[in-house]
Amino acid sequence: MPGGSRYNPAGQEVPANRMLPNHPIQTMLFYVVGDVDDALIEHLRDAIDDVAESRDWTVGPPTFIEEDDENDNEVLVGGTFEMYTALPPWAEKLDPKVDQAHFNEVTSIVSAMKRFSDRTGATVVFEIDDHSVGEIAHGTLDRTLQVGLLGEWERVLNERDGAIS
Repeated sequence: MPGGSRYNPAGQEVPANRMLPNHPIQTMLFYVVGDVDDALIEHLRDAIDDVAESRDWTVGPPTFIEEDDENDNEVLVGGTFEMYTALPPWAEKLDPKVDQAHFNEVTSIVSAMKRFSDRTGATVVFEIDDHSVGEIAHGTLDRTLQVGLLGEWERVLNERDGAIS
């Protein structure tokens, strides 16, 4: 919707076309570590598909990935999600509504992976642009993900906007 807004199923506004065309994109990668079998892969694919279909997304929905690592015969199974960067010098150029929308989107993905991890006992690691931002093991978020990423992001949003909607 050029120049407009969309609404997700919960009725929350999702910003559309509020960003400069050259604003950099960051990629969040989330993936399972440890033994992976076909049943786990299908559970993960279903979890990612469910969260992808649950709302409208600012840049695009999370996508399932299954890639072979040719170097050590491992399979990378997880998902990717793209969002506009909030890193300097772009932080001031990031529309506050887009930042809030990305926070809500990432929180939705983390919640879906928490449920997946809780059901399967799997560990899910999160990275943003190849930097670890935490993990979920047996349905429990580690401190880095809960406080370092989500808590700090929420604090910044609250300081800037007064409250998260």
